[in-house]
Amino acid sequence: MTSKVRWMVAALTVCATTGCGAAKDAVSERVTEAAIEAGSNGDVDVDYDEDGSFSIESEEGVFSVEQGSVPASWPAEVPLPAEYDEIFGSEISDSGSLLVTVGGTTQLSIDAIDAAYSSALQAWTESFRSNSSSNGDRSLQIAFDRDGQSVVVALSEANGVTNFSISYSKQPT
Repeated sequence: MTSKVRWMVAALTVCATTGCGAAKDAVSERVTEAAIEAGSNGDVDVDYDEDGSFSIESEEGVFSVEQGSVPASWPAEVPLPAEYDEIFGSEISDSGSLLVTVGGTTQLSIDAIDAAYSSALQAWTESFRSNSSSNGDRSLQIAFDRDGQSVVVALSEANGVTNFSISYSKQPT
């Protein structure tokens, strides 16, 4: 297992065991940093915010999770659903690569979101599409690519609520 994978596993473990924000004081941050450093064999800096957001930075890159907001690195040309009830965002940057994910819930239908993305990303190539339905629940995954960038839209709809996860990635040029 590479140190990068160990680092990410450690970050997710910290999130799961601290409640993504329960550890708000300097002592907790130092303990968390020590645990991740022991698992990754590298120096890390952990920062928690009162809203439950946190970031972990090492010489390999940055991993951050933002509660209730969209990361600042989200590209303006990639829309979010026009209406949403809850939202969270995460960002991973590493050696010029970027992966930003935004997720949440909306009352918009899968069909409405599909139409919005198909229209907004017309200049992109649709590289993947998968639909499924079971017992009245639906899901849709679509991927778009352009110039070393990708957008993946994953939707699931049940009981009038659509869960969404939209990821944008960019590879170094």
